[in-house]
Amino acid sequence: MFKSIFSLMLCSIVTISNAEVHEKILGKAEGYPSNCDYPKSDWIKCLVAFVTANDPKNNKMVRRTVKNDGSVAVRELKIDNSILDIKVKNRLDDEFKRMPSMALLIVKNGKLIYENYQYDRKPTDQFLYFSMTKSIVALAIGKAVELGHIESINDPVSKYVPELSNSPYYQVTIKNLLQMTSGVGYKYDPYSPTSDTSTIGLVTNGNSDKFQSLTEYLNQYKPARKSDEQGKYFNYDNNASNILAMVLKNATKKPLTEFFSENIWSKIGTEADGSWQGNNQGDLMGHAGFHSTPKDLARLGLVLINNGKYLDNQVIPSDWVTTQFSPLVKADKNKGGEFYGYQTWVFDSNGNKFGFEGHLGQTMMINKKTKTILVTFGVDLKNEYWGNLFKTFDFVSDKIEVN
Repeated sequence: MFKSIFSLMLCSIVTISNAEVHEKILGKAEGYPSNCDYPKSDWIKCLVAFVTANDPKNNKMVRRTVKNDGSVAVRELKIDNSILDIKVKNRLDDEFKRMPSMALLIVKNGKLIYENYQYDRKPTDQFLYFSMTKSIVALAIGKAVELGHIESINDPVSKYVPELSNSPYYQVTIKNLLQMTSGVGYKYDPYSPTSDTSTIGLVTNGNSDKFQSLTEYLNQYKPARKSDEQGKYFNYDNNASNILAMVLKNATKKPLTEFFSENIWSKIGTEADGSWQGNNQGDLMGHAGFHSTPKDLARLGLVLINNGKYLDNQVIPSDWVTTQFSPLVKADKNKGGEFYGYQTWVFDSNGNKFGFEGHLGQTMMINKKTKTILVTFGVDLKNEYWGNLFKTFDFVSDKIEVN
């Protein structure tokens, strides 16, 4: 049986203190292998390959392409090594070596000023977003609203996904799903093999022995704790993101990969295709399954800094961009940020600093005021490095000038 990735990891986690130890734990001597046979192999040694789109054995997950159709010019994003002072570059190099991270990119004022990779990863690899995918889904919701596929985010789930009639989410509004205020008593725990988090992961990637589809799972779902009235309290919930993906599929009458490709991914200057994990029932992982190159994620960040516009095309409605990344609800600073917008963490009370964030240290942090973007794809097994990432982000945002 394909067990929860993170519950298997937990048994092998040790304290990591330097680059050599990272490399040893993550399987450098074995060439960062991808041929793990679950659950017999040491999971950690296959983690780097797994999160760069190298699928392991005994995995029923389906990966679907998010096409870049070449309809707009690729946004140039080449490293400019003349910008950073050598002392600053050395500081960032040293920091990156200490990070359990595969890639680090920094863009400031539209220029790529730092780019580095380790664990034998390269710029053309496709990296798994984990929960950064949630922010991608929210952008697609905004586009669907603009195009009239979704009449209002105040509509309940029942209007677009009537097949969830037995689910506790049936009358929850799209807005409350976006804000993680559904009221449903979901419990987030990525490490327990029996948690809501592990179960929904197995269902959406096709590796559940109990549930054949997302609809079946959600109709039988029993919240792990007491539910509240919707709209009152923030509660981080992977089910919410997956239901939003279902809303998009039904409302647009298209696979989400196709809708996102046609309306966003191919319109923002990306260079390569993306991909999206799901199961063989047509469900996508709305909470965790998107992949792209680091530079293409940074290109999306540049569009967001420009209020959703690329070249002369308003790809994502500017009012949606403003709202998605605004501090709409009080969240949990210990889990990701002090505030939450639409499927996105917000780091300050005015919405200038926000981030796509994912398990193991996947992040795109943005400071709109200083036009700074930090992208990193981590393998931080205990999620211990977030504090250092924020310090690096603040340093780059506040101390480095780029004209």
